[in-house]
Amino acid sequence: YEIDLEGSEGPYIVQASLWYQPIGFRWAENLRSYDAEETNRFVRYFDSMAHASAIRLARQEIVVAGP
Repeated sequence: YEIDLEGSEGPYIVQASLWYQPIGFRWAENLRSYDAEETNRFVRYFDSMAHASAIRLARQEIVVAGP
């Protein structure tokens, strides 16, 4: 990423996180359109666990001085 910092003062805090989600939201949502016992059950399970459907594997933060 490049960010234009012209005219602003530092320091700046840069944070980055790496997340893992074994079943993506869009993939699970695409199953909603199917009316079958298996897909309906899966969507219910996914909805009940949506808050825990991903895990952060790594996080890094650095402080960068101004330009």
